[in-house]
Amino acid sequence: MKKLVSTVRGPLPPGIKVDENVYVKMRDGIMIAVDVYRPEAEGRYPALFSMSPYMKEIQHQPPMLTHSIEAGDTGFYVPKGYVHVIAQARGSGYSQGRYNFLDTTEQQDGYDLVEWVAQQSWCDGNVGMIGDSYFAMTQFLVATQQPPRVAVQPPAREKQRQRRGRDCKHNCFADRGQTGTSEQ
Repeated sequence: MKKLVSTVRGPLPPGIKVDENVYVKMRDGIMIAVDVYRPEAEGRYPALFSMSPYMKEIQHQPPMLTHSIEAGDTGFYVPKGYVHVIAQARGSGYSQGRYNFLDTTEQQDGYDLVEWVAQQSWCDGNVGMIGDSYFAMTQFLVATQQPPRVAVQPPAREKQRQRRGRDCKHNCFADRGQTGTSEQ
């Protein structure tokens, strides 16, 4: 597969190296693009995994211009000894296949990616999922596939967004009438 060059990514914070556009083969042969942010020091680290259809390259753009921090704060976690893996969902960005909003195939891809991350030479076998908004919804749905290597899944704000969805014009849960009735 041809190596793609990113034109969107900003400079990396000190102490972080990235393997960009690494292709991971899914169970049906489709290739999913991931970026792997690692500490510069060689070693085996716990990993944090994020997945969405958003451009993974915006992770280091100014937050006021993008929703980049929703995948988790790479500049915070990686210097503290974590690997941060950001995947583009099937059919989005550099990933192959057809995108279907949060479908079962995307959930299975999440399972396959979690297991792939856990088996890499830079991972100590512990994988957590991280992020909010779409990234959080993905965590809930990947959990239904029960990947054995997931150690933690703290979907930061999705339930909160669902509850206040009646106030959020573009909230996908609000559009489907699935919001809560009171703030708690």
